[in-house]
Amino acid sequence: MIQYFFGDDTFTARKRIHEQAAGISAPVRWVDKEDGERESIESLFDAGTGSLLGSVVVVIQDPSLYCEEVRDRILAKCEGSYTGNVLLWDRVVDKRLAFHKKIKQLVSTTEMLQPTTEDAMAGWVASYAPDISRDVILELVARVGCDIWATVSEIEKLRVLPHPLEVSDVVRIVAQRETSYTSAFPLLDAIVRKQRSAAVSILGEMLSIGSSERFILAMLSYQFRLFLYCKVGKDAGESMVTIHEKTGMHSIAIQKAMPMVSRLSVSVISEILGKIAATEKSLITTTMDDRSIVTMLIIGLCR
Repeated sequence: MIQYFFGDDTFTARKRIHEQAAGISAPVRWVDKEDGERESIESLFDAGTGSLLGSVVVVIQDPSLYCEEVRDRILAKCEGSYTGNVLLWDRVVDKRLAFHKKIKQLVSTTEMLQPTTEDAMAGWVASYAPDISRDVILELVARVGCDIWATVSEIEKLRVLPHPLEVSDVVRIVAQRETSYTSAFPLLDAIVRKQRSAAVSILGEMLSIGSSERFILAMLSYQFRLFLYCKVGKDAGESMVTIHEKTGMHSIAIQKAMPMVSRLSVSVISEILGKIAATEKSLITTTMDDRSIVTMLIIGLCR
């Protein structure tokens, strides 16, 4: 079976992937862009059919970022009959891409989006932790914001308490975080201007006030995805109003992005998005601490 996941809710997507793999007692083979360019798509799909040693779930990450030739070969595999286990997972996707539109017509598709409002985030927490009271959830969301990874981390810390969670527990234990996506603009400006020292300093400040490494990656992914939409639209002669209508991105965010976009090319933005995706993978596949991994990414983006 071939499936297609897309969206920036990477926590739910990873949870679903591991649950599906556990359901058939199969390991997960993660394939990033570098793996996909080194090994043929055909061999990756062959790996998903399993072997004498058992089944394998092959997860091909960010297929929409691959070159057109590789995307066409993926679509060709989706058009045929296939009995293995392959999951295509786009964490960053331009819904205007022909690849995205076509693959949704060929395979089972699930959209997973990070909540963007406190009400939506509270609903997500309620489904994840139904044993927590509404008042506790609202206080938690008010402090952490729309950061699923950080919220789950805080919930697990709170659950070590020997009594049912109360609002006072959240107030006492959970730090107030800077959760606005707009808070990433100073970091983005330093990255675009290749100001390494400033970027590392700003990153440290964001971490010190409670922003998690995963949330910072989510902000960078969101902003560079916005940059990609703006750059493609600008190169096509589209106005900011048209870009807003096509992408659904906030008009103020588009206006703020435009000065930075003029300093970047589509290829550079795509490369950065690939590096962000690879960094997210590193957070779960290496023993290095999260802060060092994200710091290395920021230094690399400033070169």
